[in-house]
Amino acid sequence: MAAAPETKQTAKAEPDAPSISIFFSTLLEHIETRFELLKVNIYEKIAIAASNAITYSIVAFLALLVLIFGSAAGALAIGQAMNHNWAAGFGLVAGFYFIVAVVLVFTKDKFLGARLEDSFIKNLFAEKDQENHGPKTDN
Repeated sequence: MAAAPETKQTAKAEPDAPSISIFFSTLLEHIETRFELLKVNIYEKIAIAASNAITYSIVAFLALLVLIFGSAAGALAIGQAMNHNWAAGFGLVAGFYFIVAVVLVFTKDKFLGARLEDSFIKNLFAEKDQENHGPKTDN
């Protein structure tokens, strides 16, 4: 008797269900981990910015106190040098500050604005540069 011709079964390469589920669960864990890392980095940047803001605010306040009391002392000294004309001493100090203010208003974009922007951007990305290039060493 003749044997029936063999029919070749072509098995389609069906993806293995467990390996796909493992892949997607690993991918999901990776995405969740990256998201958590992003949140931690954001919280760290906020903490650094807040601590810098507090530190600079304290330094600015102390500098303001020095400026106020130094200006008062200077005005009194000028007034005493002008035969106890206290108003003239305070007027001269106020005039000096007015001139400084006018100069700052007209030169703020050229000197002050660009430097502050550069400093802010440099501080914002300084930590990222250290992560990418390692700590800076002076050789």
